[in-house]
Amino acid sequence: MTLMFGKVNMTEVRSCEFCGVDYEARRQSARFCSDRCRQRLRRAPVAAGAAPTTPGEVVDATRRELVAAGMLDTTLGRLALILAARMESPAETDSSVASVSREFRAVMGG
Repeated sequence: MTLMFGKVNMTEVRSCEFCGVDYEARRQSARFCSDRCRQRLRRAPVAAGAAPTTPGEVVDATRRELVAAGMLDTTLGRLALILAARMESPAETDSSVASVSREFRAVMGG
């Protein structure tokens, strides 16, 4: 609680509904950490009929492939896991996922 311009300003830590980052809410109705996240959620296309993916599905499949190839503990293996996680992140835009996907394919040798 802080005193601001003679009024009591109550703040609480919340989790952003879009990216999941913890932030300090300035209003009772705050749902997002930034305008950017609010706009991204509003602009995000609703995937009608899209196959549901379990969180971590791409990361898990990548990890299995890297283990089978004996590359899990290599620099490229770590990079592949990072890229796989970025592809699944709701914070990534469609164009950035496409870019990350190309890089991922190059790293995985496909």
